[in-house]
Amino acid sequence: MRWGVRGGLGVAGTYALVATVMRVAGGTRAFERQGVSYPAAVISYVVLGAVAGAAIGLCRPALRHGLGRAVVSLGVGLMVATGITLVASGHPSRWDVDEYGAIILVALGVSVVLAREFRQAATASRAS
Repeated sequence: MRWGVRGGLGVAGTYALVATVMRVAGGTRAFERQGVSYPAAVISYVVLGAVAGAAIGLCRPALRHGLGRAVVSLGVGLMVATGITLVASGHPSRWDVDEYGAIILVALGVSVVLAREFRQAATASRAS
């Protein structure tokens, strides 16, 4: 599980870095417009990164099989997309069809990338 949490926190660190650059470059306006504070955004990234990473770590045995990779990748993609939407658009009570559509598209994109990474990792571990 540590393997997954470490990876999730690495991705969260990248998002936190982008948020920090936005904060330094534009102040708090970009965050306030979305109804979220800079600290809340960074904390959300770290928590969601750790949770998604833990989910990947717990499901690591399933990543050896195609169906397992697909299911885990889609689940993590949904977590990531929902987290991004929460930070970008605020509380779900403020969401419209655009946010839900974005969640679906981002989740699919993230899941394709993750499934490819998981497949390459599985292939590399079998070869060694």
